[in-house]
Amino acid sequence: MIDRFRLDELAVDFVANADKDTKRVRSVNEASKNNDLYTRSDLERYTLQAWIATPIDCGLDWILRFPDSLKEGTEEKDGKGAWDKGVLGAIADERLEEAATWLLGYFGVQVDHGDERHKTMTRFLTCVVDPRLLLLQGMARRLPLAAPGIPGGDSLIASPVSNRSYFAVPSALAHLPPWKKRAWVIEPFDPDAPPEQASDHLGDPNTIQKDDELTIDVIPVYTSDMVGISKKSARREPRNDERGTWRMRRQEIVFGSRPWTGPESGAPVLLKRQRVYGGVDYDWPAMLKVMQAIMAGTKASRERRAAGKEAAEN
Repeated sequence: MIDRFRLDELAVDFVANADKDTKRVRSVNEASKNNDLYTRSDLERYTLQAWIATPIDCGLDWILRFPDSLKEGTEEKDGKGAWDKGVLGAIADERLEEAATWLLGYFGVQVDHGDERHKTMTRFLTCVVDPRLLLLQGMARRLPLAAPGIPGGDSLIASPVSNRSYFAVPSALAHLPPWKKRAWVIEPFDPDAPPEQASDHLGDPNTIQKDDELTIDVIPVYTSDMVGISKKSARREPRNDERGTWRMRRQEIVFGSRPWTGPESGAPVLLKRQRVYGGVDYDWPAMLKVMQAIMAGTKASRERRAAGKEAAEN
């Protein structure tokens, strides 16, 4: 879809008219700029792919609600200030009309350009290529919500977290607009436990994986994108809201779902009378270096074994 309708070229055109801060975020995803596994153009394409694939996972109804959700969240409302980067979701760029037709067809919907769903889909795609969207979230991930009365539930757009973390929104912050950091990334926490050390999360860079192991099987903390891809990295247990103490790793922007005010609407809201302790986020660049060292060491070890076996057979 990106290549067929030249969405990356349109995104570059939007960037040309953006302010300095927006251009910086569009050019280099801040969460990945220290990652030398990818070139800058790779990252730009990856963010565009994520912003198409993730909404598709959320479903057509979600996509058709998204422009209005962004518009309402970024414009001035009830005397409250609008987002300082402007309103998102209001514009339908006519250059994206054919792409909108194709994406509706992907969901089995055939309509002409005058149909309201077609206009809304064009507005959605205009949001996707608008670099300001990356100021809200540059690494879009789907956070499913169990919303009562809504078949299939609802979804939020969030960032990747660790395999130990969960999203929660304090009730006092639930009313804030989507461009505010109203979500807390939390983990179970024992206040009586010894203070944590950064080395506890890094793993041993000299570790050699066994043949039946993946890299994530030998490191204690990894991104939530990797949860469930092996038997050892099984999916996490559901968040236990009965516990009373948590550690907050960082605050995040989440958006895209229906309006919510509490757990009854499917929102990831913290229950009352829980204690949340402050903390710092993981050193992701350091953890990436350890992961790369383990991968390189494991590859070298396996090559030596293969060479030794070949020499013995000869």
